[in-house]
Order: sequence, then structure tokens, then C-alpha cells
Amino acid sequence: METVKNIQKISVWFFVILGTAYILSGLTEIGGFFKNESFVIHQTIQIPFIIVALAYGGSSLASSIANPEKNNRILFVSVTLIGLSVLIATLVLEILFPDINAVAGGNIGT
Repeated sequence: METVKNIQKISVWFFVILGTAYILSGLTEIGGFFKNESFVIHQTIQIPFIIVALAYGGSSLASSIANPEKNNRILFVSVTLIGLSVLIATLVLEILFPDINAVAGGNIGT
């Protein structure tokens, strides 16, 4: 149980940092400031942000549902499998349906 709490404590900081960077890069891309840099950051930070969000969400869910007196192995395995399946589905969708601007080079060089 202590490991889940430690994962939650660490992942919340990464979630805040990557989430702030993701939102700011999206806003600067929309606003037209630092167009090339914000486009690259926005496209690059997307998957790590999803991984950290799944780690934080899964650890928060597991720590709130877990019973401290019992062995919660089934709960932890099921939360891990759900998180991994969401991550794999996200990666497959990113590969099958990439951003049309990234493929066509829409924002780079303009």
C-alpha cells in the first residue's frame, strides 16, 4: 500500500508539470506565438502526459478503494491492466489516426 501512495505522490507532480506544459503549448500554438516550438512540444508531450495521468489516476483510485486490513492484489492487478489497456489503445489510435497537421507538416515552417 505504501508503494501506491509513493507513486501517487510522485505522479501528481509530473501530472501538474506536464499538464501545464501541454496546456501552455497548446495555447501558444493557437495564439501563434513560437509556432514551431510550441507545435513540437505539444506533439511530443502528449503521450508522456497520458502515461502520467494514468499512473496518477490509477494510484489514486487504488489507494481510495483499497482496504488496509486485506490483501488487495486483485485490485492492484485489475487497475494496472485497465491502465495498460487504455495506454495501448491510445498508442494504437495515435499510430492509426495521426494528427493531419503533423503528417502534412501543417504548422512547421510557417
